[in-house]
Amino acid sequence: PMNLTVESNITVNLSLVVLDPTQVVTFPDDDLEAAIRNSVYKYSGDLTIADVCNPDFDFLWTGEGDIADLSGLEYCRHLKELYVLGNDIDGDDLETISTNYRLLELQLDKNNIEDIDYLASLHDLELLILGPAFIAQYANTNALDDDDDLEPIAHLPYLMLLSLTDLDLHEDAL
Repeated sequence: PMNLTVESNITVNLSLVVLDPTQVVTFPDDDLEAAIRNSVYKYSGDLTIADVCNPDFDFLWTGEGDIADLSGLEYCRHLKELYVLGNDIDGDDLETISTNYRLLELQLDKNNIEDIDYLASLHDLELLILGPAFIAQYANTNALDDDDDLEPIAHLPYLMLLSLTDLDLHEDAL
């Protein structure tokens, strides 16, 4: 890290990460790897940083399935749209994408998301779709009016659409 003093009492830490384009990237989840291979049109051989950290690879749709681990997506630095609906993702899996700062659209409905803390760093996020597992925990505990429920994303300046899909809640419940 490099230190830069802006004013006498403010210090900003900057770091530069240089990625080796030949470095092999592994995806522990076979279904996620298959979706990535389809998106980057590389059906065999090792996936490398050059394959996944590529400005042309800015969209990933996995389809519904059994994806339970998002590890490896942290190397997909140019993703702007990520659709991982209908899988087995939980809140802890979101740590992996918490540094994908270019993400504009994130669809996570029909997963097991109950904690969205890791989404707070996705500053440019414009669209976020969560599903029933996220909101059900609050409906069951009558905590929907608790300001902390959506606190991690409450300060995202560009968030234009927050969808809590597949719910049977009435407007007054929110």
